[in-house]
Amino acid sequence: MDSFLCSASASQFEGSSRSWRDLRIFVATIVALVASPSLVNAIDFYEIQIYSTETAPEHRLTLELHSNSVTTATGTEAKANLRPYEIHETLEATYGITPHIEIGQYLCTAKLESGDYEYAGSRTKVHMGFGDPEKWPVALGMNLELDYMRQAAEENPLSFELRPII
Repeated sequence: MDSFLCSASASQFEGSSRSWRDLRIFVATIVALVASPSLVNAIDFYEIQIYSTETAPEHRLTLELHSNSVTTATGTEAKANLRPYEIHETLEATYGITPHIEIGQYLCTAKLESGDYEYAGSRTKVHMGFGDPEKWPVALGMNLELDYMRQAAEENPLSFELRPII
């Protein structure tokens, strides 16, 4: 991987020394994270996301609406953790800070087991991506999220999520 990074031309990073510095910091962080993996929970009631290295265009705001519900659960783990017939709506606002970094805020709502439709919590994210998959052999990225969910909506109301993207 070192030889790949050394052979990349400066034009691939728009001639910016800041981009090179950002990439070196990012790669060091990815290496540290991959070297110390841990068990993660894959159930998320408020968002189904496929993470890519693509970020929001610089200085542009994007809005998305995530609508999720569960009607059935298969398997012991799923049946223990999923609450069928809840409806979850999440509004996501994302803003491109640089060509490689975006920030976002999620507003989560839900129709909970009680039958009431209410505010469920919020999330804040920072998403980074380096390298165009169509031009580079490997594109790298990272997604960081800090979640605060009400206890009526989530058993663990405060969580931090860090996902490397390769």
